[in-house]
Amino acid sequence: MKLISEKISYRDLGKGQPLVLLHGLGRAVGHWNGFDDMMAKHCRVIAIENRGLGFSKSADLKWNASVRDYCVDICAVLDDAGIDRAHIAGVSLGGMMALGCGIYFPKRCQSLTVINSSIASSPLRLTPRGAFAVALAGILPRKKESFLTALLVSHDAEARSILAKNMQKISDDSSLSPKLIISQLIAAGKFYTATDLQQMHVPTQVVVGESDRFVPTFNSETIHKKIWKSKIIRIAGGGHEVWHDKPAELRDAILGHMKEFSI
Repeated sequence: MKLISEKISYRDLGKGQPLVLLHGLGRAVGHWNGFDDMMAKHCRVIAIENRGLGFSKSADLKWNASVRDYCVDICAVLDDAGIDRAHIAGVSLGGMMALGCGIYFPKRCQSLTVINSSIASSPLRLTPRGAFAVALAGILPRKKESFLTALLVSHDAEARSILAKNMQKISDDSSLSPKLIISQLIAAGKFYTATDLQQMHVPTQVVVGESDRFVPTFNSETIHKKIWKSKIIRIAGGGHEVWHDKPAELRDAILGHMKEFSI
């Protein structure tokens, strides 16, 4: 992991066209579970650890952080890595960050891939009833990763159990805190962007895991409809953290979009 002056850390892997990978709520770089290494066989991967978490835990974490604040961190990492423009892919809250980069810093974006994300035009409809409470119960005590895995992954029960043990170790090592989760939730809740998305012209694809039980798929449909000339890719059998279920399909979707809009 590399650490920049703002105390934001990131993994820099592979060579070629740069791809920034951005995680969702309470997730550290380790939660990519090898997907970042898979992508690094085809491009240069910059996997960013959000401030207040894991190797970025010493960075100042504000209660009232915004998605734009996270985008400023992303631009700082790009500067540190000597990258002018990058393809940006994010899941859930990370998808909001990718959209934020397209809105606030379009000159830094080659393309966007927005995975199982949402915009805060209707916050109470973002997740199925009860899923948010279960997710928080899983994150805050740091002993309930099995709850999260059941929500975020569409594997069978045995595979989910194995994955949950691995994810639990990563979560335990990542310095998750109530302040981090609440701060990220506030940032997501403030991300009202419908008008901005209609005016954004960064090439965007929206990826939907059709078995997502955490963020209903109509949220991705809404994003797709708001963005000029965006395209939508549906991955059958993919859960919210679709790289656990269908890594090859997600890899191909991202690489295909990158190839279409690479310099």
